Amino acid sequence: MLIFIFFQVCLLSLEIFSAKHIFLVTGLNDESLEEIGDDCPLLMLFTKETGVGVFAGSDLQPEVEFELAIGIPVLSDSTETTELAHYVEGLNSTHNLVTLGFSMLYNHASHDDAGGYMINKYTSDTKLMTFNEPYGTSWDISFFSAREIKKGEQLFSHYGEQWFPARNLTEIAPYAEIGGEYCLAEEPHKHFTRIPGCPHGWTSVVQGRVYAKRAFSSGEYVEVSRVLRLTEAGMKGSGPIEHFLWYLPGSQGNLQDNEDGQYVAETYTLLLLGHGALYQPPREPLAPSLMYSWWTAECILGNKYNCQHQEEGQNEDCTISNATSDCLWVPSENDCSSRMFISFRASRDIAEGEELTIDLFVDSWTKRRYPSHTFPKVCFVS
Repeated sequence: MLIFIFFQVCLLSLEIFSAKHIFLVTGLNDESLEEIGDDCPLLMLFTKETGVGVFAGSDLQPEVEFELAIGIPVLSDSTETTELAHYVEGLNSTHNLVTLGFSMLYNHASHDDAGGYMINKYTSDTKLMTFNEPYGTSWDISFFSAREIKKGEQLFSHYGEQWFPARNLTEIAPYAEIGGEYCLAEEPHKHFTRIPGCPHGWTSVVQGRVYAKRAFSSGEYVEVSRVLRLTEAGMKGSGPIEHFLWYLPGSQGNLQDNEDGQYVAETYTLLLLGHGALYQPPREPLAPSLMYSWWTAECILGNKYNCQHQEEGQNEDCTISNATSDCLWVPSENDCSSRMFISFRASRDIAEGEELTIDLFVDSWTKRRYPSHTFPKVCFVS
């Protein structure tokens, strides 16, 4: 069965229990394709009900590289005690691999459900990062199309036969054709939002730093990064990945301790996917080119569409209002979960080829990264 289908069916609304939200929608219709445009080769789409999925923004022929992901080694013990357990790939007997970009966001589907093998992965000869010994260089992974992929198809990766059993989870198919509370009716595109920005098409990584591949106007979105919240204790001593995490703003590692020598509160670090973890402060005394803030797709989808369910036998009347909000958001403690995003927007006009930098403090000794002291601290402390 081809994965690229026009949905006029009701999809089963399921409680998503995995950190990788199993995105129940597999393809977009013609009107939706016009809505997402032609400016980005890989893009993220979001629905309130089912979370994030990665979609092809253009047609891909077989054996075309569509992503080169930076691979960062992380001690296996760290991944077993944090949310990373749902995202990493095996590397060797002592380490797993965290891959930046979109590679940890591809949802699972069996080869049958995905219309055959969809993604081939190869270890790349290109090494985008260099680490201190004993790690050497990054273990970068190239992602290639295993078959022809049409614009609008969701990109699925097969996690392997043991992925779900090893986590005591039950495998979920990428779509369901029977019943359910969540109905896409005849206009499925109205229940989607494209997450702004395009790190794979608009920016490039050179020696671990991020550069603009095109010009940006002041205020324009460059990227919205998906964020993983990880305990600081669980990530301590985990390897090079520690140098890419964001730590509690203003703490510089001094949140402890009380009179008993214990931490006052449990603290968390943030791992930004896409290129978010790679942005660095300016190398010269210049103003950063990007500003960043918490961001939520909920402001577009949460109350932006109003579906009035009619009497049985009548059509569903769905309307959607224009999303005028820029989606800036300050989370409460209850919002510090797996559906978090941080946006990066141009703080001024940016020229093609210019390095993309942010207001970030990097400790010269520990190499830890701390966002601006004005950045909300709520999700860093329990």
